[in-house]
Amino acid sequence: IVPRIGASERRRRNVHDIVFQDANSPYVEAIRSLRTSLLVANEDAPPKVVLIASSQPGDGKSSLAISLARLSAIASLDGRVLLIDGDLRKPSVAQRIGAKPTKGLIHLFSGEATLDEVIVTDEKSGLHVLPANAGTPNPPELLNSTHMRDLLADLRSSYEMIIIDSPALGAVSDARVLAHYADTTLFVIRWEGTKQHAAIEAVKQLASAGARISGIVLQQVNVRKSSGYGYRNH
Repeated sequence: IVPRIGASERRRRNVHDIVFQDANSPYVEAIRSLRTSLLVANEDAPPKVVLIASSQPGDGKSSLAISLARLSAIASLDGRVLLIDGDLRKPSVAQRIGAKPTKGLIHLFSGEATLDEVIVTDEKSGLHVLPANAGTPNPPELLNSTHMRDLLADLRSSYEMIIIDSPALGAVSDARVLAHYADTTLFVIRWEGTKQHAAIEAVKQLASAGARISGIVLQQVNVRKSSGYGYRNH
């Protein structure tokens, strides 16, 4: 359960910046607990590639992915944590952290840029980000290509953790393609926002694609209000 940030708080700062500004906030504690759960779920072989998925836009998936990646980079002994923007249709990760890359995944695969030229660094945390470019043609084919498979195989040897932010499952198949590469998948549900039938259908789609779903993250929870009734009512 990840608690909701108040409206006044959201107007003053981005949710994913709170990991730097208030290390003891309930939000950061929840993200820290989520990271710990991922690492201890399989102590012998902790997941290296983690996919963040949701059923619909607006569930808070990208903010969660950035927060988790930033906190992991800060906590990492060598800082080798990578966040991949897997949304080739409406990428937002680089913009959210304040970066303005000119090249992305498509330029890497076409040979127009090297990996070092494409990756941007989040100065606040040391997190590495592999951005995407809006308008990339044929996203499912690109994500399911030998280029993507070979890239992730190489990145596994270079990074302690790789987090992939995927597009919502509701309208496109991209997240199902990405699920093949991930060691584990976190499915994000927005409290009082995601419809139950949409969440169930999305989880079924991921399962049919072979995703290893390690858990559900209930986002933007009004903790005080939630104590009175269950999510099943929504």
